[in-house]
Amino acid sequence: MFAELYNKHKDDGQWRQYSVYGGSLRRQLVCHLAATFDGKPVMNKPEWNLEPARPYVDQAKAVAQYCNPY
Repeated sequence: MFAELYNKHKDDGQWRQYSVYGGSLRRQLVCHLAATFDGKPVMNKPEWNLEPARPYVDQAKAVAQYCNPY
């Protein structure tokens, strides 16, 4: 799944702080796949907002910020 996102957006100038580990876009994807809010899996949301301009943070901070770190 991440490889598809990477191949589609790898040249996007807004994809800040990209590293071999995927940077912020990968972190947001993992957060949306793994996190729950109000007892409901985030992965079941009808729409996800993955934004390449968001900063890279660790998983705990991403979850604390509802998968939208700033």
